[in-house]
Amino acid sequence: MFKVIELEHFNIVVPARSGSSTIQIYYGVKENDVIRSIRETIDLIESKKTIVVVRDPKQRFNSAISMNAAIPEADIESIGSPVLRYIKDLDFKIIRFENLSKFFPINFGPHVDKIPERHYPWDKELEAYNHILMTKEELSVADYRNYEMGQTEDW
Repeated sequence: MFKVIELEHFNIVVPARSGSSTIQIYYGVKENDVIRSIRETIDLIESKKTIVVVRDPKQRFNSAISMNAAIPEADIESIGSPVLRYIKDLDFKIIRFENLSKFFPINFGPHVDKIPERHYPWDKELEAYNHILMTKEELSVADYRNYEMGQTEDW
């Protein structure tokens, strides 16, 4: 599942459990306004300048498990499902999840490192994650603030 925060000058795409609530709170966006299907997300990335928050897929999945103990397993699978493989070859810039607090002044929950003992298609998602880290430009805070103000001509 992706969440897309549509701003005036660019979109921010955030897989669930990658800081989406933090960014929604920062920009005052309601939950129901941001949930998008993979197809909708691809269309939005292709139509407007986009920043994607990327998080290690195993950490993201573990976060879905640890932070949502009361949620049915099928929903956990949806929240932590592999999504980066669908967008890895599109044009966007990135913010690494571990640096998100430099961009948005909101505290995060606990860091989760335990690897789950269940089947998960790690290979393709980890490959997509590493491809993104190697091929996409990582934004600085200064560049992000410039983009917020509409200074995106150097995109």
